[in-house]
Amino acid sequence: MRIGVDIRNLTHEISGTSRYIYEILRELLKKKKNKIYLFSPSPIKVTYKKNLKTKNLYESFFYLPLLRYIWGKYYLKRKLEKFNIDIFWGAAHRIPADLPKNIIKIVTIFDTVFLDSPHLMSKFNYLKEYLTTPQSILTADYILVPSESTKKSLIKHFGSNLKNKIKVIYLGGNLSTNKISKQEYHESNYLKPYLLFVGSISPRKNLKNFLWSFSLMNKNLQNRYNIIIVGNFNFEQIDIISFTKKIGLENTVRFKGSINDSELKLFYQNAEYLIFPSLNEGFGLPIIEAQSFGIPVITSNIYSMPEIMGRGGYLLNPYSVNSMKKKLTKVLLNKNNKNIKKMYALKNSKKYNWKTTSNEILRLFEGLYYK
Repeated sequence: MRIGVDIRNLTHEISGTSRYIYEILRELLKKKKNKIYLFSPSPIKVTYKKNLKTKNLYESFFYLPLLRYIWGKYYLKRKLEKFNIDIFWGAAHRIPADLPKNIIKIVTIFDTVFLDSPHLMSKFNYLKEYLTTPQSILTADYILVPSESTKKSLIKHFGSNLKNKIKVIYLGGNLSTNKISKQEYHESNYLKPYLLFVGSISPRKNLKNFLWSFSLMNKNLQNRYNIIIVGNFNFEQIDIISFTKKIGLENTVRFKGSINDSELKLFYQNAEYLIFPSLNEGFGLPIIEAQSFGIPVITSNIYSMPEIMGRGGYLLNPYSVNSMKKKLTKVLLNKNNKNIKKMYALKNSKKYNWKTTSNEILRLFEGLYYK
């Protein structure tokens, strides 16, 4: 079986999407009986390349957004035909148009933000999704989704006919597989108890409302905590930093930007809670990553987040700053059941494993190929 995979997301810094693709491929490439071909419009990050260890990696040099779009629509199709690919996996919302019928087409759809919440996206990202994702959904032979929430949303938007070709396969999240010991020199050991946010600085993550709600809490309670923000800065970077100053949290909030996995593990290990107040998620990978360290999660009560979090944390209304303030205050003042939440967090995280995820995906591939 010859499997072709679009890995364009591995040209970017680490994110939930790129980690999903990377972790699945690491597992799939260990199995030698299938040939896996990886295609990217430009060179992928060195870390990914070093750890994936494959000779069947085909990188082009299409750097500009328009050229990458053309690569995905036309150039990739020719590559798949050239290598006689049996199964094509669009690992993040994309399938080239007009692929030959003999190629089995599978696409992963993480979420339906571009349909449910387009105002939370940049105009460019919305346009990309609008032009390519519906076509990919409708032409795919099978659709992988990371949650029941995403499955329901797809059926709502595209009709019940889609139901029989959607399969829910949860993501992994076991970032702590090689858990590292506390390091006395690390910054996270010298901070006040801190609340950790992991994710991109984008409107969808609702970071501004969280910071605002925190600033409205009692000052004595505020002063007990730092807030650590880890993740890629993008078009909201300047705005969120100035907003932090405006509400008087410039000495409380620390922006760490993109960090490596070893440092991320330390920030998870030493956190009091993970804060994840997103307005729309198909899965919410940081929820499971934090729980794998026994860290309770404070997250939104909408979309996939209650489904993924289980009982290992607390739910809040992400649309109301006042409601968020009240919930945060209640959680931070009352720590009596924190140990119970930690226990549930660890237990819940054990259900999510990259090896299990990759095995389920491979079984699907083989079932479609050999039927």
